[in-house]
Amino acid sequence: MFSLCTKNGFFLTTEAASSIISSSTVQELLQTVVGYGPLGAAMRRNFITEWEYSTVSASSANVHLVHSPFNFEMATPKSVATNWLKFLEFPLPFGLSFYANSSNTSSLYNREQLHLYYVCPSFVSQEWIIFWQRSRLQWWKQFACRPENFVLDEKNSYIKFILPNTELNQDSEYIVIENIDTYQLKNKSVLHFMTRLDTGLWSILRDAFFDNYRQWTDESPINALLKIHRRLAPIKLAFLPEENVQDQVMFCDKLASELNMIPITSKSYNEGSLESRLAYQDEIGTPMRVLIDDGTISNGVITLQDRDSGISEHIGCDSLVRCMQIMHQRY
Repeated sequence: MFSLCTKNGFFLTTEAASSIISSSTVQELLQTVVGYGPLGAAMRRNFITEWEYSTVSASSANVHLVHSPFNFEMATPKSVATNWLKFLEFPLPFGLSFYANSSNTSSLYNREQLHLYYVCPSFVSQEWIIFWQRSRLQWWKQFACRPENFVLDEKNSYIKFILPNTELNQDSEYIVIENIDTYQLKNKSVLHFMTRLDTGLWSILRDAFFDNYRQWTDESPINALLKIHRRLAPIKLAFLPEENVQDQVMFCDKLASELNMIPITSKSYNEGSLESRLAYQDEIGTPMRVLIDDGTISNGVITLQDRDSGISEHIGCDSLVRCMQIMHQRY
């Protein structure tokens, strides 16, 4: 999975990465990551957007999105909470949600974090802990191909991702993706949920990775597949015209531009055989594909393929925008 994502521009790594991939732990591999390529940057943006939506916009728990002015390199979570309470006097309970970059190291490992602080009266803190634990765990599971591998460890106060192909028990190999802490400030309780952006993204990609996948029929080639959830996928829709047919290419570019304005990230791919382009879409996690042929230009009918259901259907190109809006709405 790491090799595939590095090759296709999810991760930018040091030269040392290629020599240690086969024998390294997750932490060692992530320490070789120095940045995100085009696909990784797009997925990172989608991940942060979904995180902020779930904690702020979709929450009825009075949570506010803020920008942190504090130096996280020198601060502790408790001191951050104390500083926020000096500036803000929202009625209890309330929460604060923000992004933080906590390290000046060249590696991305444990560098970027997403924080949720929730302040409530101490006498109802246990109810809010249960609420947010369940809410945060469900958030991870909704994007998963294997939701049972995302587990809340109540004893150690974190959410972990258990690596596929290991047994789901206490000795399974796992990585921590979200820490949970509680602090007392006078008569208030402060709940702190810290999502690790790098390990979180890695876990979503590892969960979505299938290395022996036959997509359409029993005769289809076996490819590697990243079955990334459609709301996190860096490319939502790929247009696949016949190879180097210029009027089809222009037609696809026009439709892709319309969708990108919504925005639903779309791109036209016209070089190489159709089989190789479909295999590439499997590798980068594109959930929807549009096939264009000679008849499309004259009758406006396209073939829309859904990666997850395997269904292909013919629709009018004037219906494509509305169809994609419905498919990508939050549910």
